[in-house]
This record gives sequence, structure tokens and C-alpha cells, in this order.
Amino acid sequence: STLSLSDPILFLRDRVLFEDNIIFASDFIDPDRTKCDIPRILHDSIVVMVPGNLNRMFLDSRSVANRIAQILNGKYRVFFDTERILLLRRGSENALTSSFKEIECENIPKFLEKFMKDRYGDDVTVTFLNMDTIPTNGICSLSIPKRSHPSKRTSVLIRYRKENTIRVKSLTILLKRMRKVVVAKRKIKYGEMVGVDDLKLSEMDIFGMEDDVLIKIDDAIGKKARKSFRVGEIIKVSDLIDPPYVVRGQVVMAYILIGDLKITTFVRLMKDGKIGEVVSCRNIDSGKLIYGVVEEGPKIRVLVEGS
Repeated sequence: STLSLSDPILFLRDRVLFEDNIIFASDFIDPDRTKCDIPRILHDSIVVMVPGNLNRMFLDSRSVANRIAQILNGKYRVFFDTERILLLRRGSENALTSSFKEIECENIPKFLEKFMKDRYGDDVTVTFLNMDTIPTNGICSLSIPKRSHPSKRTSVLIRYRKENTIRVKSLTILLKRMRKVVVAKRKIKYGEMVGVDDLKLSEMDIFGMEDDVLIKIDDAIGKKARKSFRVGEIIKVSDLIDPPYVVRGQVVMAYILIGDLKITTFVRLMKDGKIGEVVSCRNIDSGKLIYGVVEEGPKIRVLVEGS
């Protein structure tokens, strides 16, 4: 039907800020462009509930417009300028994005490659995964997420105008940093002691984990695996631990000092332990539970004895 100037018209925002994870239909209405009163029913109608762990998400503008029109039984016209609506948790605006001045669309690849190399280093390889969906002429503005931890995949929002309509596209960027690092030469099981025959050096993408990789095989030998490794999987520093000095079930000498008197016995360890750690063990003769500090020898310096 033909649109009349007297028809009640609602315009949607292109960005909605939220706090309590519940977004009502009225939150999507742009009051600056909407000249009529916002219907009361929209203030009570929930359109979306945002998961608590998300600070932002996108909704299809047409779907939102159709939902609002349905709530109003088709009595209002609902219009929008962008293909998607950005939902952004209030207070996270500055933490999530960095906005840049407008640039020519044809300069997007060159600009973003320089930006990523300035941020992460010249040795980073920048690959655009869906460049064919991005406009190649005209003027556009960019918005790049800020991240507390580097991510291999980064989505950049590109805002541009086409046929008098503001549109938003998402460009996915893949970041890589190649290094020769220690990887598993064979399948390594959880709890295994890592040996020289279990490891090799291989060229791998380590972007985002630069501080947690090993570049020397010797640094991993003799360590205990805290997880299982597939063949070719990167061995990270955080996935290895030093082996215990004593192990559960091991029988060692224990002693306690009473003045100048030193009393010794033998105990069976109830848990693994390193030098300086407190472990529980059981007296071989009496069966009593003993707590003591692991010392070089190995031996246990008794702290507490209980029944």
C-alpha cells in the first residue's frame, strides 16, 4: 500500500545499549526520528534476552521490524536504515570498539593490514576471509574490537552508504604468527613423563600464545604432562609441570625432633609431593596418619601426628 504522511511511523535504532540482558521492543525505537508517541505495549514486550556472558551481539533489522509490527497488529509502519542492529552492553562501548575516521573503501585492506601489524608486530600475517562482500568504492568508516587478549580472528565492522541506505558489513580477519616450536612427536597421555623421543620442533602458528610456547626441546624433557597431547600439537609451558619428588604409595623415612632426641620411622605417602610441600602419610608400624614436610633424601620431617 502507499505510505501516507499521516500513518504512524516508527524508526529503529542501528545500535541499542542494554544493562539487564532483557531488551524490550521500545528500546529499539529511535525517539529522535519517530514523531509519534511510542505505544505503551512496546515498553512491556520483550524482543530478546541477551546471554549474560555476551557484551555485544547483532540482530537482523528486518526481523526486529517485523516483530514490532506484529506486536502492534500492523497498525504502525516500522522502518530501518541498517541491515543489522548492534546490541551493546552499557559501559562496554569503549572497551569493545575503536572507531576510526572515514576512509575510502578501496583502502580498507591496506589500512587494516598496517593497523594489525602496528598493534601486533610486523611478523604477523594478515588474511581477509570475506573481502568479496566488502564495497570497493565510496567512503566508509571502520570499527575494530579491542580485546584484552589477542584473538586469531577479529571482526571489523564496516559502515557505508548504498542507495541512500546506511549498511553495515562484518569483515573477518585471520591473524597468524609462525614460529618453530616444540610439538608432540607422538600421542602423549595425561600424567606421562615427557622424554626426548616424544618431542620435535615444527613450524606452527602461535599467535596469541607467544608467552606460553617452548622453543627448546630440553625445556620439556623430564616434565609431567598435565593433559593429553595429539600428534603435532603444540606443547605449552602451562601444560607441563615438574614431576613430584615423592609419589603416592612410596615408602620413605620420617623423623621428628623432640629437643635433642631424633625419632625415626617409616611411612607410606598418601599423595605426591615436591620438596618443601606438606604431605600426608601413614606410619608403617602404627598405621597412624602423619603430616610432614618433604625434604631432600627423600625424607619427611613430621609436623603433626594424629589418629
